[in-house]
Amino acid sequence: MFLPNTSTLYGRGKKIGTLLLFCLLFGLFLYYQVLNTFSYNPYWGYDGGGHIDYIFSLAKDHHFPTIEKNYIAWHEPLYYLVDASVLKLILVFVTDYVLQLKLLVLLQTVWSALVLFLLYRISRNLLPIALSIITTALFFSLPSFHAASLFLTNELFAYLFAFLLSAVFIQRLRRGNFLPWDGLLFGTIIGLSLISKITTIVPVGVCLAICLMLWMKRFSGLNLRFFVLTGLTVILINLPWQIHRYNHIAQGPSLNNPSFLTPKPLTIPELLGNLSTFDTRVFSLPYFPMGSGNMWPMLYSDLVSDYYGILDNVDKRNATPKTELFQTADFSWVGPRHAWYMKKLIWLGIPLVGLMLAGLVEMIWQSLSKKRGMYRWIALYGLLLSTGYLAAQIFYMYRYPYFDMGAVKAIFILPGFFFPVLYGIEFFYRLACKNVLGKILLVIALIPLMAYITVSSVAFYLALI
Repeated sequence: MFLPNTSTLYGRGKKIGTLLLFCLLFGLFLYYQVLNTFSYNPYWGYDGGGHIDYIFSLAKDHHFPTIEKNYIAWHEPLYYLVDASVLKLILVFVTDYVLQLKLLVLLQTVWSALVLFLLYRISRNLLPIALSIITTALFFSLPSFHAASLFLTNELFAYLFAFLLSAVFIQRLRRGNFLPWDGLLFGTIIGLSLISKITTIVPVGVCLAICLMLWMKRFSGLNLRFFVLTGLTVILINLPWQIHRYNHIAQGPSLNNPSFLTPKPLTIPELLGNLSTFDTRVFSLPYFPMGSGNMWPMLYSDLVSDYYGILDNVDKRNATPKTELFQTADFSWVGPRHAWYMKKLIWLGIPLVGLMLAGLVEMIWQSLSKKRGMYRWIALYGLLLSTGYLAAQIFYMYRYPYFDMGAVKAIFILPGFFFPVLYGIEFFYRLACKNVLGKILLVIALIPLMAYITVSSVAFYLALI
């Protein structure tokens, strides 16, 4: 009589269980995204609808917006070109403007799902399935990711290409060699990254810097052809946009609209004072401008809560009696539910910062440890990526210290927070693999993270409605 192998049955059952779990989580994600899309006015968001006007200029007028008519016309074009192509199809069947916007927002759900899939795949290089899901869910629960998923903004493409480049690069490091035509692949990803958003220059620079180091160590598959192919592909993809930019926007690269914000660098004492203080009043009133002028409280508040009130449901707030609204520090107003949740998240975010600090230490240790083999290069990549994004934020704040115009925003550098979170969880996972005490520490570390995920998800996926 034939008896099935129990280990085979267990393996199949585990795969089926994992697949069902993914289907459940993906179903919840779609449910929340669609529910919010049709319960929330998509026009309220960053840049006063500038991103929307950019897309409509391409879809209806068939040309890039001018800098005189749209102050974000200097933004890199790929996101807008893709969305405009979809909008042209929508315009054929839909005449209602608000519905057109809502259908475009549904497209954000596709990009969000791709980003989350890439985060999961990167996490699986270091963590088991359950912890990879928690790591992905933690990133998903951050307010900046909610905003990028809910509003029509090019930030989501910046995340998409930053993590796509990271995933492909880490995969090559793990397999121990690059393929013959990887120069074309990396050149395409890098080229598309750079015409998506300028902030992707951080992962691009880190990736190429480590490739150069590995080339000097004669890493398999890394040769002169790789760099030549990469460079030529990047130039071919970027050249048309740079020509347009030079002729119609600015004669040279810029970090902002040159006619809208002029550089006003801080003095060195001002910069040091900004970076060496922390206004703790944000814990009692986690809204702008409380803490403005100090980068750390602004960045922390915007990372773990909705510091600028962007995610408050404006239509719902306008329909609420003013006596029931919560007054923020700059004498504007937010809804009572929004204020209640933000006052909780500002405290629940503290363990998340502790986790990221542990992750930074872990990345430093692993990048210096020869025993880690190729994993030391993955740790070095994560370390340089995180510090690179942070350095970019500091430089931008130093050069454009317009705190009332979003000089410090977590949404700009959100990919920089992923690897500290990943390696923080990996630190506790490695402890759990050693003994019972390590397992207890892992559970203790996960409890506040799960609390943050739960409260944030309820706040931004239910309180909006």
